[in-house]
Amino acid sequence: MAQRVERDAETIELHADFLEEAGEGLTQVEQLLASAPTAESIGAMFRVFHTIKGVAGFLELRQAIEVAHTTETLLNQYREGSKTLDRDLMFEAVALHRALLAAVKQAVEGHCEVASVERAADFIARLQLEIRTERAVSAAAPTAVVEASSQLKETLKVDLERVDTLVEMVGELLVVESIVANAPEVVGLSAPRVRQSLGQLTKICRDLQSLAMRLRMVPLRGLFQKTVRIVHELSKKTGKDVALAREGDDIELDRGVVLKLEEPLMHMLRNAIDHGVETAAQRTAAGKPAQATVRLKAFAESGRVVIEISDDGQGLQRDAIVRRARERGLLGPGEEPADAEVWNLIFLPGFSTATQVTELSGRGVGMDVVLRNVQAMQGRVTVSSTKGQGTTVRLSLPLTLAVINGMLVSCGDERYIIPSLAIVESLRPRPTMWGRLAQRTELLNLRGELLSVVRLDQLLGTRRAEGAEAPSLAVIVEGSGRKVAVMVHDVLAEQQVVIKPLSSAAEAADLFSGVAVLADGRAGLILDVDRLVRRTASAGARS
Repeated sequence: MAQRVERDAETIELHADFLEEAGEGLTQVEQLLASAPTAESIGAMFRVFHTIKGVAGFLELRQAIEVAHTTETLLNQYREGSKTLDRDLMFEAVALHRALLAAVKQAVEGHCEVASVERAADFIARLQLEIRTERAVSAAAPTAVVEASSQLKETLKVDLERVDTLVEMVGELLVVESIVANAPEVVGLSAPRVRQSLGQLTKICRDLQSLAMRLRMVPLRGLFQKTVRIVHELSKKTGKDVALAREGDDIELDRGVVLKLEEPLMHMLRNAIDHGVETAAQRTAAGKPAQATVRLKAFAESGRVVIEISDDGQGLQRDAIVRRARERGLLGPGEEPADAEVWNLIFLPGFSTATQVTELSGRGVGMDVVLRNVQAMQGRVTVSSTKGQGTTVRLSLPLTLAVINGMLVSCGDERYIIPSLAIVESLRPRPTMWGRLAQRTELLNLRGELLSVVRLDQLLGTRRAEGAEAPSLAVIVEGSGRKVAVMVHDVLAEQQVVIKPLSSAAEAADLFSGVAVLADGRAGLILDVDRLVRRTASAGARS
């Protein structure tokens, strides 16, 4: 009886990834062997087996390491020109690797040890290996539940363009389904069978959309694993002893979001290590452990994914930030902003309190990049910091860039979509809540908090029917750490919409992040709340 070996779900998934990647690499080698050998093709084959050896080493697959290493050695001789490539021998090597991969898969699924392989005396001459199965050390058989969960999932590699096309077509289907279901001719139908069929169609369309979205979802594990190397390199460059703690790397996000997260994460880790954490001597003097900790955490919250990067360092230096802001004219001499407003200053382009520019930071561009990239993904960034205890940067991100939950509002003859995440509340202000600053800037007093007012019809030049009343409903939105009151005529509905990029430059296009086709077939522009708030703040400062 083969020796039983327990493997957890993460280890099983890592083996599955290895088998898939190694199989694709071997297919590439077979394709290269079909043509006359060149320096480039031999180099490509060498890299395939080098990669197999590296990953096999990580998974402690001794037999795969030996076979890949021997093949790699032979290919290196081909590459150096000391031997002529023997296609038959290389095809035999590929076949042997495939047999070993099959043995690995069988062992993982069967919860037993991988069958070992003995090298032949002269592998370079013949490249023949014999497989020997060890039988042993007996152990209790795992439960049926463990056996079921150990099965390696079969995967199919599909061109990403095809997936994107499918997602787009499903989006179009949803739009057409919504138009049909809300058409007056259909709404007026009373036949139970027709209504039942329409309800079933809507459900199928929603389920299809959910499935299409999941096709693009990937775990954060790959991205988080890259940060291990980054933190190690930054720790060496700064001379600081820093440990990285990771949590929630099994959380899944749209592949497009994950790809765009790599640069912001790099900048935030740089800031945390270069500016946030102290040297071992400084930490010891402050009564802290000599080794600093940077924590990378991901979790789901209200239909979104939150990523937190926190450190146990010295915290943001409020006095230095305020002093620098006053030097740049961003704050008045007597102005004392709240902590949240002070922390948001670090995201301004070119803003830095560093006394000297280092290889890692000091030019004031890192956090600006973080803000721009996250906002481009319909996300939000918030910062919290405690002096002497550390800083936390919080990214709130949508699961996918393809759809958002939004509030449909009307303003004049037009309708717009405000992302639900940005909405704090909506109300109809009383006359006593209105005020003005210096007789120019219109303000709304919301329970003692003075908010700038944005009249959307005036800002966007929206047409209003003659004699119609001015917008009287205030939608309180928050972006870039500030709140403003957006005046609209009515709040119509909350709905999930499929985002499409703006196809042409329109007036005030920088205030919109995209467009969506609504249930009646009309287009609705999606407001970019962060840009709207920043423009309002700039206008208020000039007045």
